[in-house]
Amino acid sequence: MTKSMRIPKILILGMGGTIAGIASHPELDPLNYEAGRISIQQLLGGIVQKDAYHLKTEQIANINSCDLTHELLTRLVNRVREALVDEDVDGIVITHGTDTMEETGIFLHLTCAALCRGSQKIIVLTGAMLPSNAPGADGPSNLALSIQVASKMSTQSNGILMQSGVIGVFAGRIIAAKDFAKRSSDQIDAPVKDSPELTNSIMSRLLSEEDLSYPELGQSWPWVEIVTNHVDPKPDVLEFLKNQGVSGVILAGTGQGNIHQNLLPVIKEFSQRGIPVLRCSRTGLGVIRHNVSFNDDELGTLAAGSLTSAKARIALELLIYNRLIGKSLDFKKKLATM
Repeated sequence: MTKSMRIPKILILGMGGTIAGIASHPELDPLNYEAGRISIQQLLGGIVQKDAYHLKTEQIANINSCDLTHELLTRLVNRVREALVDEDVDGIVITHGTDTMEETGIFLHLTCAALCRGSQKIIVLTGAMLPSNAPGADGPSNLALSIQVASKMSTQSNGILMQSGVIGVFAGRIIAAKDFAKRSSDQIDAPVKDSPELTNSIMSRLLSEEDLSYPELGQSWPWVEIVTNHVDPKPDVLEFLKNQGVSGVILAGTGQGNIHQNLLPVIKEFSQRGIPVLRCSRTGLGVIRHNVSFNDDELGTLAAGSLTSAKARIALELLIYNRLIGKSLDFKKKLATM
């Protein structure tokens, strides 16, 4: 059998979530369910044409993704990176809950994209908005398309040259996994509603030159918290975080990442102490640019670009960790590539 005829070998890693959920009364109330109840192997029972692939399944976790931890992220990325250099694996699919899918998407992009380039493999992140036993459950179709994409056999890639990278598949759409963002609690396409379509230009930008390091199991992650700007905020929360030794802060600002004047004196103190403060927007959409609508140079803040507050937190944790282990990083330049 020639290489072109070889049956693709796809590793499917389960993290739980709605896709593995079970509703008590699926016909009457499908959104009242318990996440992470069935295994990856059980999920594959609803996949058509699964015999066209060699599928191997592993259960990393089976949780409601609102309970995702740093430890589970480390366990997941360790297994993914092992698979990327395994000649017996052609592609990787990860099933995941939608609540924190955007965090895992940016995390895998920042820690695996360069290794994807070297291995010429695709990592696909997917999930579902309906539990597995709901009428019209979306998990099987999302998983089926994910397997196609991971094997580079997708017929729905709209002319995209599927080479390598960390990809997201949901509701029939193929996107960059770093562009997942759940902006609805119940719509069937919630994680991809506002995500840009994958293009060859976006695909080329998914191939990083160098992956960021991450804390290994048993190591502590930098402490980064999210603080939201709103009407008449008190500086007490920022004061508390500063005094307790926080490593960094994400400011989910109003509009274009604007920050109330009540908070500015404390933010200046953060800068003076070398504690990074990253501005994003609580709107969840749009691009926050350096020194636009806010004087970053004066306050020592950083602009998060298109990152949501949740993604910005993961990114800043990794940036701080890499600086702590001695890597020379320009946070501003690195953020501009995300």
